[in-house]
Amino acid sequence: MNSINKIQLEPQKFLDPKFWTSINPALHVEDKTFLTQHSALRFDAVKLKEINSDLVKEGYFQLEPQKWQLPISLMAEAVKKFVDMGWPTVFALVYDEFFLLPYCVSEILSSVLGKDFKQLPDFWAWYIDPLKSEGGWKPHRDKGVDSLTEKGEPKSLTVWIPLTDATSQNGCMYILPANWDPYFKDPTIKSDKIDYHNIRALPANAGSVLGWNQAILHWGGRSSEKIKIPRISVAFEFQRGDVPPYNSPFISVNPVMDLKSRVQFICKQILQYKHMYPLSDEVYKATVEMLTLSSNKV
Repeated sequence: MNSINKIQLEPQKFLDPKFWTSINPALHVEDKTFLTQHSALRFDAVKLKEINSDLVKEGYFQLEPQKWQLPISLMAEAVKKFVDMGWPTVFALVYDEFFLLPYCVSEILSSVLGKDFKQLPDFWAWYIDPLKSEGGWKPHRDKGVDSLTEKGEPKSLTVWIPLTDATSQNGCMYILPANWDPYFKDPTIKSDKIDYHNIRALPANAGSVLGWNQAILHWGGRSSEKIKIPRISVAFEFQRGDVPPYNSPFISVNPVMDLKSRVQFICKQILQYKHMYPLSDEVYKATVEMLTLSSNKV
């Protein structure tokens, strides 16, 4: 984590919407007028059936860029702003635009997980810098075979949205399709026995929607210094409402949660993923203070 600069981490300001809009004036925080102007994306029955079929057969689906009512490019700039400040990228999710994303794809979530689907307290934002030859998360399975029904249907789902074009040279997603993975239902990852010929790269333009069940093997690629455009993306996790929680508490999709709750969840993500993104003492102390402050705030 880079040293904090430009704007200092001041936890006492984090529950003030004006503080956040001063950092990214083009975005919104608890703006009820803005929130009510958006509706969920619509998909016909044929497309929803195809998504469900793909998830069972190959373990994932991929959709072309959608007609978002959201400023995808400005959201990417917001993530970069926090990188430039030396703050964890996940702070970008304090803005309304980011937490509208799950609501916008709720028709897919309802089709796959049932109308009573829940959003898990697991999310992140990535900035993969090609100038530093950075890469996404290493090969892993989110929750493993326990996240599947006996028919192979997902009980939980990851939705990943690129905010800039994700290519094979700036760290796009890679997946080992379920139907080409002999260890798909094996709780151990035998990556040394994988037939690399079966690996599939998933380049995706900004605003696309990718989703995968949480047993599939996947990872983010390594970027090349030859490319100037970073891979910026966000991901959220969801589960069926009729199975025990994989993590708690659940997050409200509609209505979008309030600022205090967002700050609490963001702090939890920073601490939850500190093994992936080591924290400086300054960031760690500020995060704990923010979490305490927001939890005590009435």
